[in-house]
Amino acid sequence: YLGYFYNDNNTSGNAYGLYARGDALDTGTGTGRGGYFYGRGGSASGTAYGTQHYAYAYGASPAYGVYSDADGGTTTGREWAFYGLGDGYFSGKVGIGTSTPTLALEVRGSAESYLGYFLNTNANGNAGGITAIGDAHSSVNGLAYGGYFIAYGGSDGGAFGTVALASANGSNNAYGIYTNATGGSTTGHEYALYGFGDGYISGILTKGGGGFKIDHPLDPENKYLYHSFVESPDMMNVYNGNVVLDENGEATVTLPDWFETLNRDFRYQLTPIGAPGPNLYIAQKIANNYFRIAGGQAGIEVSWQVTGIRQDAFANANRIPVEEDKQGTEVGTYLHPEAFGLTQDRSLAKVQAAEMGQEIPGEK
Repeated sequence: YLGYFYNDNNTSGNAYGLYARGDALDTGTGTGRGGYFYGRGGSASGTAYGTQHYAYAYGASPAYGVYSDADGGTTTGREWAFYGLGDGYFSGKVGIGTSTPTLALEVRGSAESYLGYFLNTNANGNAGGITAIGDAHSSVNGLAYGGYFIAYGGSDGGAFGTVALASANGSNNAYGIYTNATGGSTTGHEYALYGFGDGYISGILTKGGGGFKIDHPLDPENKYLYHSFVESPDMMNVYNGNVVLDENGEATVTLPDWFETLNRDFRYQLTPIGAPGPNLYIAQKIANNYFRIAGGQAGIEVSWQVTGIRQDAFANANRIPVEEDKQGTEVGTYLHPEAFGLTQDRSLAKVQAAEMGQEIPGEK
């Protein structure tokens, strides 16, 4: 060291090894520096530190390796308590708005809008506002969270755990939230999205398959019960019910007043219950939101089913294609390569992740 400053104040006051102040008057244009430190490493393997600080506190008092405060006074400039060009490294916990962080990074405050804001304006490639990865190694049993978000609403406000907005230029896809899950060599389920509660999507939901999963009604503590969705190449609605035929072997089925506005291209099925009905037929097709059944025995019950194709404004503007050619990098890839006995190298998800500069967990 060329200089060494040591303050051994053992009373109740503060002890400063070095206190420096630089004051650029508000009438000038210069920069005020309390201290200016420059470290240059040699040509060997030495490390260069512009400034190195160490603090040790006794008792319950806090210790600050670096303590800084900025006050712009009457000026309109920014007030940077800490300003740096280059990378930063912290081996401990970092707290913003809190002096007692419990996590690697903890941000607290009472901002009206956002506590954090990330903007990436990269014009030549992928632009990620924030990337979070949680890696629980295969040798342990812990959970891995790439991001963990909790929101508590006020007495009259809503709460959003995560709000995501994506806007793409040209013919590129925009993903408000893009997720991928792979179990690697494990045998666990791979949930790209897993939630407790209701879900709502205002647009089109496209999936590889689907169904419901509930606690088994006969053994709810030990089993689950699954059912699959009923699929159709059309945007089809299904309606059904039972009706008892009158003394003439006829019945009128009244439908909701919105039925013909919502649906078109109707299909019918009739099944007599308790007795044969070989002559049962649709006497009048749907008109004015009802249809008529005839040709049955008086007093028998008939089970009916009617299907219709949606013709509301949203459906007319967003018909689901039954077949579609793969485009660009999709060609040669699979949504579910494992179903064809192939490896994840043929996965579309892996290709898309690579295009975004990301690595699929489990594919290391």
